Order: sequence, then C-alpha cells, then structure tokens
Amino acid sequence: KPRPHEAILAPFAAAAAARLPPACRATLGAAALADLERGLLVRLTRLCRPVLDTCFALFDMEQAGRPGLGPVRARFDAAMLDGPLPPFLAERPVLARLLVQACANWRDATGELARRLAADRAELVAGLLGGIDPGDPASVEVGDADLHDGHREVLILGFAGGARLVYKPRPLGLDAAL
Repeated sequence: KPRPHEAILAPFAAAAAARLPPACRATLGAAALADLERGLLVRLTRLCRPVLDTCFALFDMEQAGRPGLGPVRARFDAAMLDGPLPPFLAERPVLARLLVQACANWRDATGELARRLAADRAELVAGLLGGIDPGDPASVEVGDADLHDGHREVLILGFAGGARLVYKPRPLGLDAAL
C-alpha cells in the first residue's frame, strides 16, 4: 500500500538501508530488510506528513493555472527533491535534523538486531526452536508501538521454515526472573 509522499521520502529510507554493513545484509536477507526499510518509511511519513501536506496544498494552489505540465503530484514530488537539500527541509532545519536522526537510529537498531540474531542464533535454535534450524529470516513485522532507546522497537521475525520469534530489544533478565 503506497504511503503519502512516498516518492519524496523513499530515497531517505533507501539511503539509510544502503549504509547498513554487509554483515547485516547477510544475516537478515533481502526480504527482511525490505520489511524493515518499509517500517522506516512509515516512521518518516509520520514525521514529515504534516509539513508535506501543507507544502502540497500551497503547491497545488500555485499550479492551478498550469494544467498542461503533467500531474500536479508528480511535479510536486520532483520539486520537493530538487537541489542538494530538498526545499521542504532547507526551510525547516529541525525537521531535517529529525529526519537524519530517524534514519541513523534505524540503521543502528537494524545493525544491532542483525548482530544479536547472529550471536544468539545457536541458542535460539536449541532453546526455543527444538533444535530445528528455521532457515533465513523471511519477513519482519514492524508494529505501531512507541520507539525507545534510539529507534528500538519490538519486532516479529518470520523465518523461511515457518518459525516466528518476537524480538524485544532490551534485557529480559527481569522477565526471566518473574
């Protein structure tokens, strides 16, 4: 399902994904990474949508008398990505900083997920999956919960063999004790 202003924000999510270490890509795989990147795009949309909706309304009014130039949405998307710094960010440095920080936090959290999965895989297989290797990660369900500690959130990992694991990015010592 397309997200509002996806054409404008997808390059930011793609740039964050391109900065993931190769080991992260190898551990998580293309399908799981695509789900995580889509989750980032949802976050970026929530962050930028009020500004982009306002910018589009103003652009639409300005372009009302110019119907022969193609669809207004396509022209708006191109205008918002024009130049080394998109205009909607050049005029809003705090939003630009929030966008950059969201991408960096996502990159760090995704790398942490991959490192933890790689480090704990044998223990997960033995302790939770009855000794049966689940295969490679095939999907990641990104919820709609609050983010904590730099874009960390609960995720549900789906594996090629059908197994599903809930990933909680925090110590579970207290849970185990209870």
